[in-house]
Amino acid sequence: MLALRPGEAPVVIALSPTAASYVLFVHVVEDRPLVKPEGFGEIGPIASWVDGNRLGDRVSTHALRYADGSETEVPVLRRFALQHKHIAWSASPFGAMPLRAPSLHSSIDEDFALGRAASVSFMTGEERSQSGRTRQDGENLWVYALPNPTPHKELTVLALRAEQESSLVYAVSTTRLTQHPLRLQGRSKLKMRLPAGVHLNKLGELDVDDRGEQIAIDLGTVISARAVLEYSRPDWLGDGTTCSRSGPTPK
Repeated sequence: MLALRPGEAPVVIALSPTAASYVLFVHVVEDRPLVKPEGFGEIGPIASWVDGNRLGDRVSTHALRYADGSETEVPVLRRFALQHKHIAWSASPFGAMPLRAPSLHSSIDEDFALGRAASVSFMTGEERSQSGRTRQDGENLWVYALPNPTPHKELTVLALRAEQESSLVYAVSTTRLTQHPLRLQGRSKLKMRLPAGVHLNKLGELDVDDRGEQIAIDLGTVISARAVLEYSRPDWLGDGTTCSRSGPTPK
């Protein structure tokens, strides 16, 4: 973990020459206490002494140095590239994502069919997932993908300098992805054949609930994993009004 404090020398990270489209940081800025407007009391559904609504302060400057000797400085702003750990509603940073993965749960009907108690209320249960930032366990850290303005140049040094506020950096990584690595994608369906020893439950599904073993995918979240139903091809393409099926297959 790296601590960046105003007035201190920059933290320098030497790299072997690295091509990168984005530099990713796991970081957090210090908590700022709630400042109430004069004459106003507590407002909102969740009163908090650290609401997180302050924005735009220049927390730090990250310098990207390249193999050809050139350098680019990029500002890191509160509520845009990072936020503090404890926030109230509507205070997530605009350009960063929570480090914690979304929490997943079965629907209420699925829990009932599987003979177990529901872990969430009805409306939440039908949504199947919740943002990691709303989870009650632990604290929020934030992942920010800083775009490299000259990705064709190889990086050799990162210099992290605190400006107006103190912050902590927990991890740094790079990627060559052309697409933004943190951008949420639309829902999609994929087929896969299950390995030996993996069995479907009584609903013909793999359980994706956080309470059990899960199927996972990189750069995404699996909210449903159901058996493929294979139908008779002649029946499907024929003139009949019914179509037989062979039952679920382990896909």
